[in-house]
This record gives sequence, structure tokens and C-alpha cells, in this order.
Amino acid sequence: MNIVYRGILLIVSGLLFFQTNVFAVSPENDSIVAKSEIQVKKHYPSKATMYSAVLPGLGQIYNRQYLKTPFILAGFAGLTYYIQQYNKGYINYKKAYFDLNDNNPNTKAYETIYPKYDYSIKEKYSEYSEGFKQNIDYYRNKRDLFIIITAGFYLLNILDANVGAHFIDFDIDENLTVNIRPFMIEPICYSPVLGANVSLTF
Repeated sequence: MNIVYRGILLIVSGLLFFQTNVFAVSPENDSIVAKSEIQVKKHYPSKATMYSAVLPGLGQIYNRQYLKTPFILAGFAGLTYYIQQYNKGYINYKKAYFDLNDNNPNTKAYETIYPKYDYSIKEKYSEYSEGFKQNIDYYRNKRDLFIIITAGFYLLNILDANVGAHFIDFDIDENLTVNIRPFMIEPICYSPVLGANVSLTF
């Protein structure tokens, strides 16, 4: 399980890394091409959100964040694999449990699923049955946990596409500045107080 959680953490870290580095501006290109000559194409966050909702990773492609898509697809592939494995174990142990308790000698799935028990000892059936029940609960809980994690990862994929789309049109012009200038406030009958004037230029 530690490997799974580390894998999920690695994928999320990769998404955050590319989120913060994909919008770096090249000084060379900025000096060569004048701003007035750049044809700005409108970028719609709603489109990126919809694309990632329909097909995870597609919104990131729309945002031109191509390196994120393999992380997203790998995450969903890994989570889907574990869901299938735990669901398979749940179904197998459930079948073994019912075959053991249906008093039908022709249904013996438990011999294949859990062959280590000696099923010739009828007095042990209740003990075996309890073991099957514990495995049913274990695999069902793990399957449901990974379904919840997958749903969370799906929502994270949509959120990442939406945030990334907003940053596409984020103004990083040199004229966008914040000026902070200190000044003195001189209230009546009081000692002067140091203040600050903050102005935003864009």
C-alpha cells in the first residue's frame, strides 16, 4: 500500500511541478517579438474543464501542458488496476463463502480459491466460513477505498485543467507593477505616524 500512496503522491507532485513551470516566459522570444505583433488567441477555462471532464488529460492538452497528460493517464491506469484486483478478490471470496454454506456438494469454488484448507473436515467449515467473510470485507473495503481515490483524482484532474487555463491568459506584462511608498501621517494632537501608500499600475 505504501507503494500505491507514494505513486499517487509522485503523480500529484508532477502535476504541481508542471503547473508552476509551464508558464515561464523566454526573455529571448520576448525581446525579439514585439507585444503588438503577437496574435493572442482567446483561451477558455470552461473548455479546458469540459475536456478534462469528458476525457482526463484532454484539458491539459488544450492548455498545451502536454507533459501532464502521461502522469494523469498513468494515475488512472494504476488506480483502475487496483480496483479490478480488489474487486476480483471480493467476488472470488464471496463465491467461495456461498459455495461453502449452500450445502450443495457440486459447488466447490472454495477449493480452488482457498486450497490451503482441508475441506474433508466438516467440523472446520464454520472456521473456514469466518475466514472467507473476513476476506470479503477486506477486499470490498479496499476496492471502495480505491474507487473514492479515483473519484478524487478525477476531480483533481478537472481542477488542474481549469486552473491551468486561467494562468494561460494571466498578465505578466512588465507594466504590471506594485509601488509601495512610505509617508508620514500627522493627526491633530498626536505624534506623527509612519504609513505606506500602495499603488497598482497596469
